[in-house]
Amino acid sequence: GQTLHYGEGLSGGQVMENRVLHAYVRLADHFSRQWLLEHDGAKSTKRFGQVSSFRRLCRRLARELDALGIGVAEAGITPNYVLIQDRDYRSVKTAWDRLLKQERAEDELWRWQAESWTDFCVLAITLSLHSLEGSSLVAQSPIVWFGEARSGRHFEQDNPLAVFHLAREQLIVEVQSRPKGVSRQQWAAKAHVWLRITDLEDQESRRRIPVWTPHSFTRMNPEGEAQSAARLLSVLRGRVSGDWMREGLILMQAHGSGEQARCSEGGCSVDAIAMDPVGAPLSFGVDALGRFVRSFLHEVKA
Repeated sequence: GQTLHYGEGLSGGQVMENRVLHAYVRLADHFSRQWLLEHDGAKSTKRFGQVSSFRRLCRRLARELDALGIGVAEAGITPNYVLIQDRDYRSVKTAWDRLLKQERAEDELWRWQAESWTDFCVLAITLSLHSLEGSSLVAQSPIVWFGEARSGRHFEQDNPLAVFHLAREQLIVEVQSRPKGVSRQQWAAKAHVWLRITDLEDQESRRRIPVWTPHSFTRMNPEGEAQSAARLLSVLRGRVSGDWMREGLILMQAHGSGEQARCSEGGCSVDAIAMDPVGAPLSFGVDALGRFVRSFLHEVKA
């Protein structure tokens, strides 16, 4: 069309124009494909045919621009005065800006879901500790619930969120959510949640258990994730003295089917639990969390 300037001797404005077009057709291809997948049952409709044809056009233009060596414009570029006055450029730039805005909104929703999943896992761990026989809540940070979610968070609190005294084991367990000022080893572990355990009979002996809360729209492999995490813990443990980080926990989404796996490496063990916030996978996850908690308490006192 008029927006494409084939051939040699392009001006700077025309090069930018084509880069913007290249960026637009690539993004339009992505959203067109997404729409077609979401409306697979409407293949016989006129709109489905129009979107399908539009996607084919976008893919063809992207291939032609790529073959011409035209790059892809970065978001936030500032066009010169000549381009601003060009009607074709304005049309493409406006359409591209709309798709960029929609893409940013989708990215934000992904981040919100990940943050919400971490909050759910924190509460699940806290309830599991609270339900242990002989467990008493020593202290709890006030939880401030938001009227509306903020960046995916539904509440905020100080750290530790909760402190439990386990009378039978003579242990203090602290639940820490997104703690600040962590050690280099903790930072390297990349866990958002930590359990800090102090033995009242040997207060120099302290453990920290990382809890990873990955969020994914596709089912993850608990055994594979546990193996990778156990390998990481083994490496990190080798950098410090003592037994401060020997166990780990991964809480992932089950996508309908609860599952648990445990892997060990280099004296470290990691449990991976696939659970959901509702239904049978929730019941499975609660039971699995209880087994994990009792297991690491036994390890600490062994």
